[in-house]
Amino acid sequence: MVAKLCPKALAAAVLVAATLVACGGDSPTPPPTPVPTETATAPPPTATSTTAPSPTPAATPAATPQPTPTPVPTATPSPTSAATPVATPAPSPEPTPTAAATPDEPVEPVETDPTPAVRPALPQSPTFEAPPGVFTDITVGATHACALTEDGEAVCWDIESATVWDTPLGAFGFLRAVGADTCATRADGQIVCWVRGGGAIPESGNRFDPSSKAPPGRYKEVSWTQGYACALTETGAAHCWDSDFSPLLPPDPPAGTYSTIDVKYFYNGYGGEFLTACAVADAGEMVCWQGVYVSGGDPQQIERYSGAYRTVSVKGSGFCGLFESGQVTGSCDFGGEGQGPYTALSVGPTYTCAVTAAGRVVCQDDAGWEWFHGRLSVMTPPDPAPGHFRDVSVGGEGGVARSLVCALTKAGAAVCWGDVRRRVDRPEPPTGGYTAMSDGLGHTCTLTEEGEAACWGWNNFGQLDVPPGRYSAISAGHRSSCALSEAGAATCWGSAAQSPWSAATESLWFAPAAHRYTAIEAGFGEACALTEAGAPVCWNSAGPSTGPLADPPSGSFVSISLGWPGHACALTQGGEAACWGRDSDGQLAVPPGRYRAISAGDALYSCGIDLAGDLVCWGDVPIDSTEFPAGPYVALTTGWGHICALTEAGEAVCQGSLDLYKDTDYSSTALSPGRYASVASSMFRTCGLTEGGEVTCRGDVDYVEWPAFYLYGVYELE
Repeated sequence: MVAKLCPKALAAAVLVAATLVACGGDSPTPPPTPVPTETATAPPPTATSTTAPSPTPAATPAATPQPTPTPVPTATPSPTSAATPVATPAPSPEPTPTAAATPDEPVEPVETDPTPAVRPALPQSPTFEAPPGVFTDITVGATHACALTEDGEAVCWDIESATVWDTPLGAFGFLRAVGADTCATRADGQIVCWVRGGGAIPESGNRFDPSSKAPPGRYKEVSWTQGYACALTETGAAHCWDSDFSPLLPPDPPAGTYSTIDVKYFYNGYGGEFLTACAVADAGEMVCWQGVYVSGGDPQQIERYSGAYRTVSVKGSGFCGLFESGQVTGSCDFGGEGQGPYTALSVGPTYTCAVTAAGRVVCQDDAGWEWFHGRLSVMTPPDPAPGHFRDVSVGGEGGVARSLVCALTKAGAAVCWGDVRRRVDRPEPPTGGYTAMSDGLGHTCTLTEEGEAACWGWNNFGQLDVPPGRYSAISAGHRSSCALSEAGAATCWGSAAQSPWSAATESLWFAPAAHRYTAIEAGFGEACALTEAGAPVCWNSAGPSTGPLADPPSGSFVSISLGWPGHACALTQGGEAACWGRDSDGQLAVPPGRYRAISAGDALYSCGIDLAGDLVCWGDVPIDSTEFPAGPYVALTTGWGHICALTEAGEAVCQGSLDLYKDTDYSSTALSPGRYASVASSMFRTCGLTEGGEVTCRGDVDYVEWPAFYLYGVYELE
């Protein structure tokens, strides 16, 4: 029994998923299907435990005291892209029996071009002006940076606006920024903390001023997170204290003398909370103590890691360390064991950066959330660099917000930059226009008269990395794209993950059986195509489909549409419709009659155009289809909350909403007046291909919406 998940329940499930910071999935976007003449679509073109062991103790020296919980998905399937309408020729009035599918003549597998995929050029990271001066240390918070002059004066500024603001007076020997706050130690060992403008940190909830409860002493370094702080005295002893707010108190810091310390809080998204402090002992050993709230876990743990460590940053429930040899170790997704050497290392909320021995800065995004949302951004440090770098600090607000980095050159100059969204601008249209168009959740794909594929929008899962070749059909899915070569071979690229809990990103797809295919559809982790004999074939990244789409109906079909959440519909030459796959809301219950076009919805419904040219829908339909303007229509496309159809004259008629559960007002779903050869609907857009080969869209035409379904109601990514 499949539980019904109506749009309202789905919205609630999505908001629950929002607590996980970011998400992903792969959803359907049917493409133009090559069918006979009368068609409204374009032609086919090492740790020793002092107490209980940590959840995931790592071998020395690459220790990562962090658990690896098994994700338990909430039942939140995910829709997305749109079906490019396919109008089949109007069948004869008399019912035509469905012809049994005849076996295809097997063909030799089409040799693929060994040339790497045509990856769109990555956008260049923006650089930001920094205050002039010679600095000895630098730190980056959520949106600001602070640096120490040669005289120990603190200079703080907003990174993107370059606005310098007031800071406490005096000479400091150390400073660190965390979020919107900054703390420093004076020459007399006093801890001083401030917010923007130099004022005191307001204490509310889990935010507190570390200097307000620091034990008496002379300190040289301080680190803090929500409700907990640790500092090193001038003699290297570690002292920790809390704000009486955090229930996750780690054990007392082990006795010893330490050279550097870092403290962070981490929520793993599955109910596990970790409050971790790690410090480098004078002898080079790494020591971490941790408060843990996780089912079955020891609430307080201490781990020691042998080796000669230079510095450490807590990362997740583990750490990222830099050996004196310059090698990176621990739970950071940067460089890898054996790479380097590096002279400095900094771990931010979503990026890790290091300074190479040659004075270059290299950065790597955190792969920890790729299984949810892919690689949303890219960071390209200044190249050529303005000088030999010697230090780096990574900040930002985490999650989907911008990451910011500042580095110091050998001469002491500050240089700052940020990441940039992994989006590709729409190219200039070709001279002859486009012959096919398909719209996905976060990207759009087209074909030129020469069979060249052009895709734009989000490339967070590699869905724009078109393999070299000439194509006759193309389809943009949720996190992937698929196409047919001129010889009829099927190929797909991007993420083939069928679930946001899957780690597949930019994966290699399974190659389906060697047939000459005539139509193809990319969906949510799966793809379907029609052979020359009209038989449906569905597959995913691992092989033939084993889920709801694994058992297509027998028959010879001329068009196919792949919908969400795992259902498909197809149409015979005689107008007989068949739907298969997951059936939670009646989306497979085709009303009696014959149809000239069919579309599996981007939600729990399906629609068709009957022989009279009227719109007929079934399942959990997002609009009142009985009030849809009278036709006759020849083609249609079904989005998440809206439906569009084409009249015999090529006019596009649309109803519904593009801003379902969103704050954004995209107003009308209607396309500009004109004559269209095909239309396509995704969750956030309606796109049309004019008879002149121009692509025009309404809705999220700037591709700022979340490019993975699970947080569609929460984030816009400017």
